[in-house]
Amino acid sequence: MLRLIGWNGAVLAALILVCEIVFGYWFWGDPLDGLNIFRGVTWRYDANHLYARDEPVIYRRDKWGFRGQYGEPADIGVLIVGGSTTDQRFITEGETWPDVFSQCLDKNGVSLPVANGGVTGQSTQGFLADMDLWFSRIPNLKPKFMMAYLGINDIWAKSETHKYKNNPRKFNEQRVVTSQWSVLYQRMKMHSAMYRLYRTVKGAWIAWKAGLAYQTGGAGDERAADVMARKMTAARAVTILRDGPKLRAMEKKVEANYGGELVYYRRNLLTFVEKVRATGTEPLLVTQTWANFGFDGDRLYGDAFQYALQNTFNDVTRQTCAAENLPCIDLAADISFRPGDTIDAVHMTPRGARRVGDYICKKFLALIK
Repeated sequence: MLRLIGWNGAVLAALILVCEIVFGYWFWGDPLDGLNIFRGVTWRYDANHLYARDEPVIYRRDKWGFRGQYGEPADIGVLIVGGSTTDQRFITEGETWPDVFSQCLDKNGVSLPVANGGVTGQSTQGFLADMDLWFSRIPNLKPKFMMAYLGINDIWAKSETHKYKNNPRKFNEQRVVTSQWSVLYQRMKMHSAMYRLYRTVKGAWIAWKAGLAYQTGGAGDERAADVMARKMTAARAVTILRDGPKLRAMEKKVEANYGGELVYYRRNLLTFVEKVRATGTEPLLVTQTWANFGFDGDRLYGDAFQYALQNTFNDVTRQTCAAENLPCIDLAADISFRPGDTIDAVHMTPRGARRVGDYICKKFLALIK
């Protein structure tokens, strides 16, 4: 009996070894070897606790790590980079702001297929790493434009956590890898055919569960978007002059306390612009805003210090655009999120994503005329 178990175990081990050699990426086949970003995944899950939705969210990344319907890498006309506000993990296929932007281009007869390369937690430092470790290894990838939706994550880009998040070899969008063994373990999983099979089966199981046990939210449940909407409504009661002395004082405080981060951001922006242009692609920068402040005429309502902080970083973006003669879409100057647009201070609902995607499309079309 033990001998039979031993023989069966040996045969199984041999079959696994053959499968790994033939179907794994140990010796050939994967130009993105070593990256820990999600690739080749399709997930379905409930987002009803975040905003009202009757169907599961479908989240898909192709073998190159991109979201969106663009054909082949050689077909990509606009490659969008950003953090979680671009990746939009909890918005289904076809409804993210890059999807809305792409659909708007199609409706206006502009043939520039769009790929979404957003990665949770990334700042400009991450974009630079992506260009070296990710985009440069994708065959025939040469977009006409590289659009960066940026500024929020750069506030904390010098922190130790964000240094890991900006390294696509070490950060897998689920947890921070903190040791060389962890890095090696993650790479081994990315090579393994059996691990890909496990992920496929697990994804199918999750999808099946989501389809049968989808949570609709009972009476008394309050979704994240509703909580945020209530906070945004209440924030309108607290206002200061948009260009008044209180706000100027806050901006001076930001400049004093975040001087190193601002220098770091400016340097990264200039390096990003230089590297993108060196590939024959046109860089395009888009400023970001938050939902916990906004404007009503000449009054700023909500978290004034958060506005001062983000606007100081956005000013660096604006100055870089002017100095480098770059196309720049200043979303932060024109868009104030409304109740129902977001699930928290920065992450959008599909309604917010549509507003952002349509706005960026309108400005983009004006730039390329």
